[in-house]
Amino acid sequence: MAGTVRKVDDAYKEQKERDVRERIAKRPFGKSPVGCALIGMIVVVVLGLGVLCGLSMCSSRAASEREAASAAETAAHAGEVQPPYIKSDANKDDAVTKLKSAGFTNVKSEGNGRLINGVMHHENEVDEISIDGDTSWSSSSWFKPSAKVVVRYWSYGSEGVDDKAGRAVDAAKGVVDSAKEIAEADKS
Repeated sequence: MAGTVRKVDDAYKEQKERDVRERIAKRPFGKSPVGCALIGMIVVVVLGLGVLCGLSMCSSRAASEREAASAAETAAHAGEVQPPYIKSDANKDDAVTKLKSAGFTNVKSEGNGRLINGVMHHENEVDEISIDGDTSWSSSSWFKPSAKVVVRYWSYGSEGVDDKAGRAVDAAKGVVDSAKEIAEADKS
């Protein structure tokens, strides 16, 4: 009898599986679990692409608006030039070259005479740049090409310095030179 019960159980399981397969086969595609998941993924992908396209259209529109504003600003500043970006530790010769190639015609450089040992700053390293007396300009500022541009750089000694310390150093050099002349005169 146990063998008969087992056959009945197997037949019952097979019939149940056939019924489930038939019900799934009769369902429309969208109502099966696999079909719902597939449709859901397709919807997500289509929506994602729509959002990306919308964002790219906005960014391209914004870029074209920025270009138009830039062109309008350039037209409003006809005959003027913008200073280039110059690194804070740039060499004075590089800074002068960049400023001249940007269109400035009145560019001068002068040493500040404040360099002591060359550890914090290096000789000929740009200290500050003034354009028409303004040291707080940016690369988006506009100036006339003939604006006075002064590139101050780190240097030893008192060259280019018009302050008490510079004059004192010059006076001390003069005293030393005079003392050498007197010493040589005493030798002869």
